[in-house]
Amino acid sequence: MSASDLRWQRHAACHGQAEFFFAPEDEKPGDREWREAQAKAICSDCPVWIHCLRYRLGIEQQLDGGIWAGKDEYERRQLRRNMLRAQRRRAA
Repeated sequence: MSASDLRWQRHAACHGQAEFFFAPEDEKPGDREWREAQAKAICSDCPVWIHCLRYRLGIEQQLDGGIWAGKDEYERRQLRRNMLRAQRRRAA
């Protein structure tokens, strides 16, 4: 993906707020819930969330940490599984 393909990131609601989207090494469990809720709230008003989701699901390491398009690692794993099932049904 070229740099021009990532222009949408400049319009992301999270731009400049990475501290909410990725866990620090010393994060406590209660802090994680709060941080992820803050990140998901930012995503909920984002004008480019669909670009973010497509980007994250389309890159090699799609399931490693962080909040992307309002989805955590587990939610992205479920979404990817559902997408693969739907593709198999359409192909059958």
